[in-house]
Amino acid sequence: MAKMTGGDLLVQCLAGHGVKYIFSIIGGQMCSVYEAARVRPEIALVTLRNEAAAPVMAGGYAAASGIPAVSMCTVGAGVVYEVAGLMDAWMSYLPVISIAPQVQSWKMKPHQENLQGMNQDEIFYPITKWNAIVYHWERIPQMVARALREARANAPGPVHLDLPVDVLFKTGKPSDKKMRELMPPPETTRFSGALPGTEDEVKAGIEAVRAARRPVALIGQAMGTAGRYEQMAELLNAAGLPALTARSSSSAMSGKDGCFAGPLGLFMESGTGRAILEQADALVVVGIDPEIMDALKALTGFGGTTVQVEVDPSAVLTGRAKHVGVNADPVSFFKRLDAGEGRWKEWAGKVREAREAIVADEKKNIPDAALYEGLALAVKDDDVLVVDGKAPARAARALLANNRHHRLFIMNHRDMAGPGLPFAIGARLALPANPVTLITDLDSLMRHPQELKTAEGLGLDVRIVVTDPGRDQRHARTEAVLGGLGCEINTLRPGTGPDREKRKRPSAWLVQ
Repeated sequence: MAKMTGGDLLVQCLAGHGVKYIFSIIGGQMCSVYEAARVRPEIALVTLRNEAAAPVMAGGYAAASGIPAVSMCTVGAGVVYEVAGLMDAWMSYLPVISIAPQVQSWKMKPHQENLQGMNQDEIFYPITKWNAIVYHWERIPQMVARALREARANAPGPVHLDLPVDVLFKTGKPSDKKMRELMPPPETTRFSGALPGTEDEVKAGIEAVRAARRPVALIGQAMGTAGRYEQMAELLNAAGLPALTARSSSSAMSGKDGCFAGPLGLFMESGTGRAILEQADALVVVGIDPEIMDALKALTGFGGTTVQVEVDPSAVLTGRAKHVGVNADPVSFFKRLDAGEGRWKEWAGKVREAREAIVADEKKNIPDAALYEGLALAVKDDDVLVVDGKAPARAARALLANNRHHRLFIMNHRDMAGPGLPFAIGARLALPANPVTLITDLDSLMRHPQELKTAEGLGLDVRIVVTDPGRDQRHARTEAVLGGLGCEINTLRPGTGPDREKRKRPSAWLVQ
């Protein structure tokens, strides 16, 4: 084997594990990585305009494809800028691999005073599942394999690797035998088979669900999404169990799934929704996350049984009355749930009726209800929808969540501001055959408008519906800014949707 730099070794390992994209800001410390990516056609380097957008774009790709992607930023200041975007991946359970160069290994821990040097690993500790410093060239394959395994194991999430510049630029000549030892095939880096659970736990959980007359499934932790138990919707449909999705699983179900009753947040913010959940005699929790945990705490009138199905045994709740914990994967669990045809048909109808009542109330408070109704008519089965901004997210949750679409991703305004555009670009790269539409307010769009140039450079036709262009001076200013960044400007009348014409650059649709 010829001599190779640490950057060569890093890129070869990433490509060997199926990573297809590196999203990065240009920096001198990563030149060996850029050169290696340039000569490897199986992995693409996408250069962005802002460090915070890199992990969001990588997250959009991972969410739409189920394949981890890499976010890479420069040492010091670049790392700080990346934190907000990586926090978004952390809150959304997305397997993003964050990689950053570091100062020379002999200047670290404790840090010698030098430009941009800091304890980067400590910055990432609270918002990653796992992080490490690669002190030696030969450990790159091992650390890449570990990072990918940690990112996808149990509840997925971001991980981080620090690579000192002397490690990245060091050259060496590993033997073929050594490379095989250090870089096992991708399928061996994590367990991907069924986790059927112990017989006693599974039997207790199945019996508790079957005994229920009014069960509701709460789906969180990105369960049922791309690359993460995608059979969930099919199995829930077969069981006839009404299901509500947390935000992290917003893309798991749609109106084409008969069991889908709507988003959990829509129910929890409504008296009607909370009342129907408190009438339930069983809540089947699949992948507990902060939103579901808050719901369980808020449903003070619920007196039924909680059946919790978790891949990670440490996430199983303890100390709750009438609680059955099952350490198993949800597909194995629901395959054994022979509910019997029509067992919960009447109850599922009542849950959907409650949703219709909630939506009717919500529409009274949505200024652009006609806009969303028009979008609902324009959406096809193969469409991918990304929604960003507080008002658009609330409106889409009520008026678009039950529509027929390929995937729906609703951004959380409590996290990083304005992740929608870079996320939509990442999703478009992952799903080249599917139309991707971003529905956003102007303030959210203007957080990362420079990424329009990234989309234009890649020839991506992301469609952007701007729900509040301001109609007057703001409208003209919006056209000037977006047009100057290479975006085609169109007018959208309320009650209609954007056309499906294929383009080679992003297009914005401003409400008339």
